[in-house]
Amino acid sequence: MSSKISVLFGWNFLETLLAEVVTFIIGIILARILGAEEYGLCGLLMIFIAISQGIIDGGFGSALIQSRAAETEQRDRNTIFWFNVVVSVFCYLLLFFSSGWIAAFYRRPILAPMLQTLALLIVINALGLVQRNILLRELKMKELTIINFIGIFLSGVGGIAAAYGGMGAWSIIISRLTRTAILVAGFWFFSSWRPQWQFCRESLVRMWHYASRIFCISFIENVFNNLTPMVIGKSFSIADVGFYNRAESLQCVPRNLLQGIISRFCFPFFAKYQQDSDKLKSYYISFIWISTVILLLCLGGLAVLAEPVIVLLLTDKWAPCIPLLQIMCMFAWVMPIQTISNSILNGMGKVNAMLRLTFCQRCLLLFGIVCGVPLGLTMLVVLTGMVQVINSMSCIVVVAHFLEVDLREVLRPLCAPLLCIGTAWAVAEWAMINMTGMHILQMFVIPVLMSAVYCGGLLGIARSNLRTALILLNAKA
Repeated sequence: MSSKISVLFGWNFLETLLAEVVTFIIGIILARILGAEEYGLCGLLMIFIAISQGIIDGGFGSALIQSRAAETEQRDRNTIFWFNVVVSVFCYLLLFFSSGWIAAFYRRPILAPMLQTLALLIVINALGLVQRNILLRELKMKELTIINFIGIFLSGVGGIAAAYGGMGAWSIIISRLTRTAILVAGFWFFSSWRPQWQFCRESLVRMWHYASRIFCISFIENVFNNLTPMVIGKSFSIADVGFYNRAESLQCVPRNLLQGIISRFCFPFFAKYQQDSDKLKSYYISFIWISTVILLLCLGGLAVLAEPVIVLLLTDKWAPCIPLLQIMCMFAWVMPIQTISNSILNGMGKVNAMLRLTFCQRCLLLFGIVCGVPLGLTMLVVLTGMVQVINSMSCIVVVAHFLEVDLREVLRPLCAPLLCIGTAWAVAEWAMINMTGMHILQMFVIPVLMSAVYCGGLLGIARSNLRTALILLNAKA
């Protein structure tokens, strides 16, 4: 644990970068082969898988990372392992026998066998949850990088081969199942821990106080985060689900790159220093500033280049994604703020506050969805994006309260990057008008132009924030 934070961040960044780049390339190839409706079918199925997966983890994985009770460690791990296996089998059987009803609800009979097959993800994933969390707790970022890259690459190759073989939406299912199986095998390979035939009711009860809150938070988030595509599939069309998922997956490339680092690194880091309030304050403000600076440039550039990106990479059949992608990019920069805030609250053990905050946020999201559906798909995306911003600001307010830090200390550093990206966006839009129709030229010129304006502005008005962030990252973990 004496490694520099920058080194740990480096491995985590490499893992997430490789994952996102390979996933992006594979997604582009599959999107050129498959259609929006095939993507929409799999998008609907993943809703139920995500919800079930949240039930299986049940917060016990987070409890393993947060707990420091060495004397009961082996017993706790065995108990959680077998508990996850039993619950995963129950969830699989539930989805298996309800697949016919789900297919009837969306009027797509093919969904039944697809869901019965894809639901195997739940059982396979449960077999590696404990090993994965052990590696996370020990900050084994190098090993996680190797596992993730191999899994994504091999599963992507398998999915592309299946798509070229004419298997349609089944190729996505094959890819996801293969990836999960490889990841679990990797967790077992790099982790020396092996489950024993041991189940301790006392361990389950003792960790339940903490894990139950995390479970409720995870369940609420999984349900409501997947509510939008679920509503789209019912209120609009399966093709609209495909367009929505494709646009979301594109804007998720830079966002996931940051959130992948944050979710894997920040929680175990904050849990380690949960008693050091001064260090938590410094890193919380710096992590938010760094994530905002990086994501604003990436998403701002993607919003400006939405048309050439989709036309060149996905072809004209995905053109309905363009306005959806632009709207998502305008609001998605705030998402890492929620992840960092949840990580620090989780690391400090403030799970009751997390639960209340999550419930209020998801009620607001539900209100946005209800108001947006009658106004059409575009307005639905706009309203849910506005809710994301409000929810992120509420996270900052809650964390500032527990850290006893002035809210202005957190928000003031964000003004400079917002001002700089606004200026860079205006300059880029002017350049786009003068290069209308020249998509390839736009793809080369706009990133350079926006980066120059944005970074130049930051160096001019936010140099002290950058210096502080670099000093903290160079410290020892």
